[in-house]
Amino acid sequence: PPLPPPPPAAGQDGASGAAPPAFQFNFGVPAPAPPSDGGAGLTSLLEGVKLSSEGGSGPSSGKPSGRRGGRGRGGRRYRSEAEEEEEEEDAADSAEEDDEDDEDGEMVTLTKQEFICLAKLKSLHEDREKLMEEYETERCALEKKYRDLLHPIYDQRAKVVSGELKVTPEDVGIDAASVGLDEPQEGENENSQGVEKFWLGAMAHVMPIAELLEEDDTEALAYLRDIQCHDNEDMSGFSIQFHFRENPYFSNDVLTKRYEVSNLLKEEEPCLEKVFGTQIDWKPSRCLTFTEKKKKQRAKKGRNAGQVRVVTERVPKESFFHWFDAPNMDRLTELRKGGEEEEEEAQELLEQFNEDYTVACAIRSTLIPEAVKCFTGDIFDDDEDDEDDEDFEPDEDDEDDE
Repeated sequence: PPLPPPPPAAGQDGASGAAPPAFQFNFGVPAPAPPSDGGAGLTSLLEGVKLSSEGGSGPSSGKPSGRRGGRGRGGRRYRSEAEEEEEEEDAADSAEEDDEDDEDGEMVTLTKQEFICLAKLKSLHEDREKLMEEYETERCALEKKYRDLLHPIYDQRAKVVSGELKVTPEDVGIDAASVGLDEPQEGENENSQGVEKFWLGAMAHVMPIAELLEEDDTEALAYLRDIQCHDNEDMSGFSIQFHFRENPYFSNDVLTKRYEVSNLLKEEEPCLEKVFGTQIDWKPSRCLTFTEKKKKQRAKKGRNAGQVRVVTERVPKESFFHWFDAPNMDRLTELRKGGEEEEEEAQELLEQFNEDYTVACAIRSTLIPEAVKCFTGDIFDDDEDDEDDEDFEPDEDDEDDE
């Protein structure tokens, strides 16, 4: 399925740093709705626009000039003191109105014909918006159609990886004798089926997922039997599921991360509304995200002064499994309302969201659909081909042979 544009920090080169967020947030403020009819559209056109004079020589303000009185014989204009005071008041009022215009935006001067043409362009734009609504509806249905067609393929892939579905050389058109597959290999378990550590190997070849993998994670991820992505029916978001076999690390069968993205189908930066994670039920002494350290504390005062007690402190450590925790969007909303003193913490949270959504996009768009190419490393060949195409420049001196 198509993917929202990847974040700037999601390149295969594993670039890191203070990249701008790859998404915007919906904090519950509704966007202004476009006019629903031509009349409202014409009304909106009047905002920030004024007509020029009929001759097109300049704008007509519609305000009195403030000049009164007559002229003497020599053509020189004379004014009374009252007229001078009135003109000064008019000038002050005009300056205030100009300041208001500056606050609202620069005024655009149009001729009458330009105004009529602009009204027509507005009408054409509204026609386009209606067609785009139909397009998104049909595209949503098309996405669902091919998701349903892909599910049997992915289900069969999961069975092959886990060994639930036994595959013979004849199934894939291979002559076992010609490639030496009819002879047992040294140390090979004849009862083994499937591909061991398939998903771990695939994850290790996809940036930025590989950057999050720690050595302690590998044994737990070896029990991973399938990774799935499920898009919402209305394409308003998606969920990623990691399915595990029974293992000595945690009791969860499935670890899920869910994203609500209101504009998933649109070619613009995704509008991330909510993120939901999964609490991992770690088995005793097998937690990979925290380590326990024991400290001795001596009471300095009170009736227990001098006594020593042992306390256990949980210290976080780096692990891929932190990704299943949802970033704190509520805290980000609070910081958004704060001042400059909270700007640094807000920036750190934005970077967490950026990294989190970058990984989700890599799983959804690359790891799941291209799993076998990720495992074998062929995915790098595709990247090199793309780079070669971009770097290739035809030689202007070359001439076609005739």
